[in-house]
Amino acid sequence: MNNPFCLILSGPSGSGKSTTAKKLWQTIDGNPAYLSLDSIKHIIRGARSNDYFLDLARESALLLTENYLRLGHPTIVDKAFGSYRYVKPFVDLAKRLSLKSYYFKLNAPLNTLVERVEDRRKLSLEEKIQRGEWPLPVGNIDTATRIYEFFEKNKHPEGIEIDTEKNSPDQVIGEILSRIKGNFETPS
Repeated sequence: MNNPFCLILSGPSGSGKSTTAKKLWQTIDGNPAYLSLDSIKHIIRGARSNDYFLDLARESALLLTENYLRLGHPTIVDKAFGSYRYVKPFVDLAKRLSLKSYYFKLNAPLNTLVERVEDRRKLSLEEKIQRGEWPLPVGNIDTATRIYEFFEKNKHPEGIEIDTEKNSPDQVIGEILSRIKGNFETPS
């Protein structure tokens, strides 16, 4: 894969976005950039999950994505977008640059998501860093439930859905790589 492209991973808390993004980042050729919008949001001290800081992280990620794509690097963007209107600017950016975009929606049942979020809170700092997680204890059952409900309320046909409860992390990676290598372009 010598051509740059934009790969977008979305899903509720606990769906496996960070795990998937990190493994793809280590697997994809071309020195890919991995942009976690949660990490970008936390660059600002005291940034909270409110509209202002989420919009600021998205706008910053769009600028970074454009820079990396223009320099020839595949770019992986990871965030619980929840609504296609937040994903569309990344798809439009790739189109404007005459590049491909791939949009994957990772999901699992609410009880699985809640269990994963709670298990993640118990990890040591080193384990969180190895997994690509934000190291501070953010998110809980209420957060996971609210984000899941937002996703359910804003379901949309764009993107490729992958069930991370039924598929192992390696199967998820395999599915994504097969779509990229098969020149599959997500509808937009």
